[in-house]
Amino acid sequence: MSNPITPQSPFRELGNTDRASFRAALTRSLAGSVPPSPLARETDAIYDALAPLGLTRLGAAMAWIERSNETNPSDLRHYGRDLHNAWAVKNPPANQAAHGLWRRYASYAQAAAGWGAYILGPVFADLETLAQLIARYAPWSDGNNLAHYGRKAAQEITMLPPIAASSPSPHHPITSSPPPPPPIYDLRNDTHAARFGLSAAERDQLLAKCYPHRNRRRPEVIVLHVQWGWTSGSLRHWLGVAASATVMVQQDGSLLNVIREQDGPWTNGDVANPDAPARALMDRFGRDLNPVSLTIEAEDGRTTAINAAQTQTVLWQIREWQRAYPWLTADRILGHYQINAVARATCGRYRDEIVRLLGSSSLAHRGGRGGQGGEGSFAGLPPWLPAEYFPATFPLADPGGVVTKALIAWIEANNQLPWFREKIDVAPGKNLWAFDLVTFLNDGDKVWIAGQTA
Repeated sequence: MSNPITPQSPFRELGNTDRASFRAALTRSLAGSVPPSPLARETDAIYDALAPLGLTRLGAAMAWIERSNETNPSDLRHYGRDLHNAWAVKNPPANQAAHGLWRRYASYAQAAAGWGAYILGPVFADLETLAQLIARYAPWSDGNNLAHYGRKAAQEITMLPPIAASSPSPHHPITSSPPPPPPIYDLRNDTHAARFGLSAAERDQLLAKCYPHRNRRRPEVIVLHVQWGWTSGSLRHWLGVAASATVMVQQDGSLLNVIREQDGPWTNGDVANPDAPARALMDRFGRDLNPVSLTIEAEDGRTTAINAAQTQTVLWQIREWQRAYPWLTADRILGHYQINAVARATCGRYRDEIVRLLGSSSLAHRGGRGGQGGEGSFAGLPPWLPAEYFPATFPLADPGGVVTKALIAWIEANNQLPWFREKIDVAPGKNLWAFDLVTFLNDGDKVWIAGQTA
């Protein structure tokens, strides 16, 4: 048996156990439980997700304490095995109304990768000991006996023999899993329309205020606005004028879908003294950008500013659009004030902050860091992702790099566009590459997806 772990042991230094011991720990079941632990089918993939982070001992212990490896009937009353949430991780409070209390994963291996990022991420970044981690992870307010939990966790971890730290865990936090979508409403839903003060007939009248099928064009520009008020009032006002928007963002961070993405909204057709970036886009796509615009109208309570919750929702929505339409890079994002500097001089002034938060990588295709523009530089890209735009999502892309090739293969297979978050050196020659949709591990010339066997 290893040196005893105590509640005062540093939780980031608990390290790994061997694969066989880990498998034995994860396949345990409560006496008489049927069926046996469903984690048994994924133990190797779970191990491969946690080992590079140095979390196999802690992960095995907490899967048993939290959910008895998914074999405790009393735990299953809270949520079923279909969530694959063996570590009882909750959604952030702001997202629980829309997405439920507990996080959902596609597999236990995916849950392990997400849990590892969560444990080493910003939520627990200021903590050091196992006891401190447990106090925040499983607080007394949830009915937990922290002293008992701490002793039990220390005992479980001690029973797992440590192995030499060939892949030490990073000593700085890594970015947590991407947040789930904000609460989303849709004006086509009668209940949602009523929530914002519209009858079905009024809703239908408003939804007709658009360019159907964008006049056979595609989205080319994102334009940011503020409402100078609140969504219910704006919708009511729009009934009497030629106005609409693609989406609206409320001060609670929720999002309301209004005009379909396939159609052009009536949001920013008024042009007066446009600035140079707006003029350049008008020269290319026409003076009226509405047919090619995706627009966001944010509640501002007549302040012209948006709050933190709205900022996160705007970022989420833009990222979703950029995945669907990867040519919508930072130079395609405008504030309304750039189109009409006379009557709308304060509308959408949060544009620069949004672009900053999206990251300078959005400009990589224009020669920023890491840009590898040029057709043919990156072999294997799907037809919808031009080569000159690829570095905007992955600034460290190297046409001959093994991680770049693995990422391109993932994009082709999944038809989605991940955004790079960070690279973490976990040992000499071994790295973790975190994107918002997938995480890669590489050891020399070998690359595999976190949660899959190398």
